[in-house]
Amino acid sequence: MARWGSPLDDPAFVRVGLPATRTGKWSCPAAVAAKSRPGVPGGAGAVRGKVQDFLFEPLMAALDLVEHRGWSQERVVEELWRSRGRLAGLVRKPSHDGLISWTETALGRYLEAREEDQLARAGCPTLPVTQVWVARWESNGTYHEQTCWGRRYASADGTYREIWLLGAGGPNETRPAAELAAAAYTAAFGDPCANAYGKRHFPVRGLPDTAYARPGTVRVVAAGCGTGTFAQLLEWGSGEARERYRSDAGPVLARAIAGTRRVPGADCVSCKLLPECEAVRRASLLPDVERGRTPRRTVSVSDLRAHNTCASQYHLTRQLNLRSADVAENVHVLRGRAVDAWLNERHSAEPRRRCRVDDRPGNPERWSAGPFRVEGEAAAAGARMLAQHAAVCPLDSSGEERAEVQRQVAVYDPGLELVFIATPDLLHTRSGRWVWRETKTAKSRLWEGRSLLRQYPQLALAVLFFDAGVFGQARGSRVELELLHDDSCALEEIDPCQDAVVAESREVIGELVGRWLVDDTYAAVPGDACGGCDARTWCGPGRDFFGESGGR
Repeated sequence: MARWGSPLDDPAFVRVGLPATRTGKWSCPAAVAAKSRPGVPGGAGAVRGKVQDFLFEPLMAALDLVEHRGWSQERVVEELWRSRGRLAGLVRKPSHDGLISWTETALGRYLEAREEDQLARAGCPTLPVTQVWVARWESNGTYHEQTCWGRRYASADGTYREIWLLGAGGPNETRPAAELAAAAYTAAFGDPCANAYGKRHFPVRGLPDTAYARPGTVRVVAAGCGTGTFAQLLEWGSGEARERYRSDAGPVLARAIAGTRRVPGADCVSCKLLPECEAVRRASLLPDVERGRTPRRTVSVSDLRAHNTCASQYHLTRQLNLRSADVAENVHVLRGRAVDAWLNERHSAEPRRRCRVDDRPGNPERWSAGPFRVEGEAAAAGARMLAQHAAVCPLDSSGEERAEVQRQVAVYDPGLELVFIATPDLLHTRSGRWVWRETKTAKSRLWEGRSLLRQYPQLALAVLFFDAGVFGQARGSRVELELLHDDSCALEEIDPCQDAVVAESREVIGELVGRWLVDDTYAAVPGDACGGCDARTWCGPGRDFFGESGGR
């Protein structure tokens, strides 16, 4: 198979799954490469959270009980609620009520989708497969494994295999070619193995001969567990699966496991290289906050604000990434995102220059930026806000200053085992000193009765990042808040070097982090936020409040 490089200290054992084929903009190549080598020691340690934080674990266990142990759907649902999602001991950690509710719904919809597919393909029925499929080979002294997470099915004679890839909402039909090729290759050439975690996989012995047979045809299906819909992504012969793996997946995976560049961010949480990594800034941002026994995690101001509004909403939408198709996005939030996207595109354009009043949509009543489309009064108000921005746009065309749009910035606090992550709207230099600009759209003016740092905690975190030396010498730097209204704009400025500002910033972020760190129940806080909550479908208290309040 493909010859993969081995830049780390354990070249003898390499394992990759589908995530290695679809790294994102802020993925850390070195962390991905280290993760692909189970023999490399390190990681986040033994401390685990008390509440289930992987969306699909209870669902996978529920499907195991139905497909592998013959339980009825009704019995599984009863056990799901009775055991708080532990499901006959298959899952270690209890689940939040919202996750249990989602799992119950997803279980029924997935089983209905499977039944519908089997009826449509009556000539080629497939049966659940208990063992995981692992494609294994050796090349130039290196042992390789290719895995694929999902549900596995095979025909009774072993000549046809399927892998169903699960999604939280609808079926994901836009997976990259490398991911599809890796899934197909695993189905075509995978041996039936038991889970081995950090060790090498070996085929399970004593199975029927058909379990070891190489299939002539493989199929990969995307299943939308939230909608009950599914889509066939491919149906290939084993020869095509081999060739597609070589052409589409091989080069991508070779780059993934050979990565050496280090990018501080979310990957730091589980990275084996973190103890010796010099790329991530280390600082005690909140010396007065105690960690307790909590796992290493990432945290952003968006996380903290969501948790402060409703812990249940935070857990379901930001940790578990649940999104309800039944909840329409708030028009003001959508407008704000469209304005942000428009400014990001404008500020990223080359040659770089200051925005002008006419740098706004040609049709103010209907326009889009990125994935966001606005119409009517929301669009018109957004267009007026973009015109207001021209008065305070900080960019220049001299080429002497730097500007970075939506750059991710991370700081690791070893004492709290937290990776603080922020993505300022714009980082730019002024006379060589860094300025952190946050831009917000607003219906109302600033409330003078409350501190700016408390109204916008992201400004407080920015101050702490400057104080930690993330951008070098902080003297002369500034944190700015640009407020856009449809008839005016305002620009507020904060000096991150003032002791009082740093102290207040620690207090603001410390209060939010302190409450968030100790929360292990994520209780719902019914209120106005229920109206636009993406998790309301699975939140009993939220549904009750929304119904009683008349759908406000």
